[in-house]
Amino acid sequence: ELNSVGYLLLTQGKKEEASKIFQINYYLFPESAKVISSLGEGYYENNDIKRAIYFLERSLKLNKDPEAIEGILSILYKAKEKEKS
Repeated sequence: ELNSVGYLLLTQGKKEEASKIFQINYYLFPESAKVISSLGEGYYENNDIKRAIYFLERSLKLNKDPEAIEGILSILYKAKEKEKS
């Protein structure tokens, strides 16, 4: 449920608040691929590219859902492009 709140905040443009929610969720569920990818996306949305890449790559190692992997890779590619520029 925390993930849903985090994404709701993102859609409202409350990126910092969303990131805090994702961080709290990560502390509660540190081995959840979904939680880790959400944290990575939160960092990406807040332009913390290095952390975004770290958590997105970590999520890929844990994730078994092909659809989720596709979404994670999409954000990861964007983050790596931002890191280059």
